[in-house]
Amino acid sequence: CRNVMVENGKGKEPPRVSVEEFGFDHAEMSGNEYEELLLMLQDIIEEEEQAYEEAMLRNAMAEEAEACLGLGDDILAQQESDVTVVCPICEANRLLQCRGVLFCPCGFRFDTQHDGISLQHVYGQLMDASREHGAACGHKPVFQVLERMGFKGLFLTCQCGAQLLVI
Repeated sequence: CRNVMVENGKGKEPPRVSVEEFGFDHAEMSGNEYEELLLMLQDIIEEEEQAYEEAMLRNAMAEEAEACLGLGDDILAQQESDVTVVCPICEANRLLQCRGVLFCPCGFRFDTQHDGISLQHVYGQLMDASREHGAACGHKPVFQVLERMGFKGLFLTCQCGAQLLVI
């Protein structure tokens, strides 16, 4: 069932499941058995819905990346003129920006459209946060997108307890 949803995840609702489809007769079950069965089915449905939502998000991100990569010359010009920024999440790929959205092939996506933040600014913020933390701690920090008080931001976090807002 999960494979069907992922493959058909473009705009379709997840399939609905009934107890009768599994050959169970409610009248033959005790109250506890029926309750356990319902809880099990609820867990299965929640897992399926989560997989469906994840597939929809992956499709949307892929479509956005294709649209941005379709700009071709604009992205190449940006890459040549701007500083190279390694993705702070995966630390492997180059961070790109298109239409105010920072993104990476690893799945990292951060909307900066309303803030007008450039890749050069992001690079500076990442370097400043790393330097500030490195002066006080010897551990290697990680970068995470976190939500604090309804605000989504990129934070430097560390096992020492440090949390610095980057963007």
